[in-house]
Amino acid sequence: YSIGDAALVLGEVFETGYEAAAVFLVDGFAVATTEVAAALNQAYEITAQELTNALSAAGVAITEIAVALDAVTVLTAQGIADLLDGAEYGAVAVGAALQDALDLSTVEIVKVLATLDYTVQEVAGVLRDVGNELGAAAALTLKAAEVFLVVDVAQALTDVYAQTAAAATAALEAAGYLVDEIALGLQGAYDASAAEVTQLLKDVEFTSVQIAGALVEVYDQAAAGASQLLHDVGFGVLAVADALEVTFEQTAAQAAALLADVGYSFTAVGEALDTTFGQTAAAAAQLLEDIGASATETALVMQLAFEQSAADMAVVLAGIGADVEATALALQTVYGQTAAGAAQALQDAGYAFAEIGTAMEGVFAQTAAETAAVLNQIGAGAAEVAAILGAEFSLLADDALNGILLGAGYAQSAISTAVGALEDFGNDVADFFGSIF
Repeated sequence: YSIGDAALVLGEVFETGYEAAAVFLVDGFAVATTEVAAALNQAYEITAQELTNALSAAGVAITEIAVALDAVTVLTAQGIADLLDGAEYGAVAVGAALQDALDLSTVEIVKVLATLDYTVQEVAGVLRDVGNELGAAAALTLKAAEVFLVVDVAQALTDVYAQTAAAATAALEAAGYLVDEIALGLQGAYDASAAEVTQLLKDVEFTSVQIAGALVEVYDQAAAGASQLLHDVGFGVLAVADALEVTFEQTAAQAAALLADVGYSFTAVGEALDTTFGQTAAAAAQLLEDIGASATETALVMQLAFEQSAADMAVVLAGIGADVEATALALQTVYGQTAAGAAQALQDAGYAFAEIGTAMEGVFAQTAAETAAVLNQIGAGAAEVAAILGAEFSLLADDALNGILLGAGYAQSAISTAVGALEDFGNDVADFFGSIF
């Protein structure tokens, strides 16, 4: 008798139940499970689930059951998986059967298992035990299946694969998740702080702009907070400036203040104003002054970031209202200018001779004679110099003043006129106060 005839006899003659018949046929006939399944279907009016349960109870391997169901029913892989799940097979067993019997890819297996309400951890276990996929490969498969949220995938990486946050970040990035998705996964699965996520994302080479966007989306960070976080993980000033401009649409003035606040030097801020925001030297100098940079600090920016000459720098400082001594000090300390060179730069920048005289004494510690010589070199007249020496060095119209002016290179006629003017001025002052007292 054929196995089909045997099944009919068992059912119609001996009234054997289909479960017992399944055991008898499996044990008594050396045939493929597909033939047993076909015989049971022919002899008994049973559902596909009942057939699955009967074969399982008869000790048939799950893979053979899946092959048989594929042969004797019109069910899809999804339907067969549902039957195997109904027979109380676990996720790993079902996954193995789908792979071995139906030749499904791991991505297709994930999609099928997800519809059966297996958890992401159970599905990840299938990828590990059946597909031999470890953390990064599993993340790639789970991403491709598009059935689990990134937070779930990240949770599986820690629960199933014992991945660290750093390893999970690398796996999620390699799988093609976007930066804000990765940040969300790290926050949800690893309870990672904004600072921790910033470092983790930088470590896998996301840009400052990308990370800033994730900090906004996931952690609701404003420009100030994001700037501090980016600075603290070691991004350079230009990278943070890019984030401020692109992500937060900050103006040059706003960015300059934030960059200084988070710890970048004025020189670094100046570099960002030049490179990122395209500011002129004059505009940058004003912004630097607005955020507290001294004239000397601004001069250093002009030299390093804007490659300004000493003369150009002096013009810039004069333009933002720096006093003569501040500009002179910058010329001396930043550009290494001598008194003579500084005096010329100051004069070219529009400072008055009297102001320059003040700088010569106050900054360069020039004597009266040295001051007179420097002022003569930049075009100050004898009368102007005489007045300056009187104001700065308390020199009156006497032989000492006459000798200094001669030594500075002024003609005697010019000196006589200048000294005479000083004497007349002195007499006028004396007469004025005499009339009062």
